[in-house]
Amino acid sequence: MTRTPASAPHDRLLPHLIWEAVLAIIVVLLVVGFVVVAPTSAAGGALNLIAQVGSAGLIATGLAFSLRTGAPNLAVGALATAAGAIGAQLVATAQWPVLPAMAVGVVVVTVAGAVIGLITGVLSMPAWAVTFGSGFIVTVAVLAMSGQVIRPVPIGSAPPGAVWFVLFLLVSIGGAVLWRVPAVRSAFSASRTAGEPGRWAGWRAGLGAVAGITVSSLLAGVGGVALTLRIAASSPSSAESFTLAAVAAALLGGASVFGRRAGIAGTVLGVLIVQLAQTIFVALGVESVITSLITGILLIIGLAAGRVLESVTNSLDAGTPRPAPPAQEPAPAS
Repeated sequence: MTRTPASAPHDRLLPHLIWEAVLAIIVVLLVVGFVVVAPTSAAGGALNLIAQVGSAGLIATGLAFSLRTGAPNLAVGALATAAGAIGAQLVATAQWPVLPAMAVGVVVVTVAGAVIGLITGVLSMPAWAVTFGSGFIVTVAVLAMSGQVIRPVPIGSAPPGAVWFVLFLLVSIGGAVLWRVPAVRSAFSASRTAGEPGRWAGWRAGLGAVAGITVSSLLAGVGGVALTLRIAASSPSSAESFTLAAVAAALLGGASVFGRRAGIAGTVLGVLIVQLAQTIFVALGVESVITSLITGILLIIGLAAGRVLESVTNSLDAGTPRPAPPAQEPAPAS
C-alpha cells in the first residue's frame, strides 16, 4: 500500500526533545570545561571554535539530512575535501578569484552527489554502500590532483567564521522544522518501509535517495569551502576525519539510522559536543589518535541513543489506540 502525505507517520517529537535537553546540558558542561582548560585564550579560542563548528556543522547537517531520507551519504568527507581542493587548484594554477573558484568546487561536488544519488535510486541499492565506494573514488581523485600535499590558498579577506556558524544554524534548525511537515517527510523518506530489503523500492524511495545525497553533497561542499577559507589551505587527506565527525554528530543528535525520525536541534548540539570535546583534548595535548578514538566512542553512544529513541517511540505508538477502519457496506445480493 502506498503511503500518502495525509497518512504519513506522526513521528513523535517529545522523545527527541528530551534527548536534546540532555545534550544541551552536556554542551554547557563542555563549555565550562573549555574555559577551565584554556582560560587565558578563551576569547580567541571561542571565535576559532565558532568558525570550526560552522564548517563542520554544515557537513554534519548534510549527513543528517541524508539519514532522514534513508540514504546515508558516507562520501560527505570526501566531497568536502574535493570542493576545497578544486577551488584551491583553480586559484593556484589558473589564478582564478577565490570566491568563483570555491563556487565551482561546490557546484562540481553537488553534481557528483546528484550522479551518486541517481545511481543509488535507479539501481535501488543501499546508499551507504554506493556512497562509501564513491567517496573512495573521490578521495583518490583529490589526492592525485593535489599531489597529496596541503595547498595554501591566498584568500585575502574571507567571510568571518560567524557567517558559516549562522548559516549552519539556519540550515540545520530550519531544515528540521521543515521536515516536520508530513508531506515533506512522507515524500522524501519512502525508503523506510517494512518488507524484503532486496526488492526494487520504486521511484518514491529513489526520490529520497537522489534528494538526500544531492543536498548532503551540496552542504558538504559548502562546509569544505568554509574550512578551506578558514585555514587558508586545502587539506586533501582529511576526508575520513570529516566523515567520522559528521556521522558522530548526526547520530549523537538523534538522527535515526533507519531513516525519517529526528529532532529539531539535535544536529547542532551533536556538532557542538564533538567539536568541544576535540578542542578540549587538543588543548590538553592529547594525541590525535586518542581524539579520533573519543569521536568514535561518541558515534557509538549516538547509535545507542538512537536505538533507545526508536524503542521509546515504538512503545508509545503501540500504546496509542488506532481508529477503527470505516465500515464497508454489504455487497448487494445477486
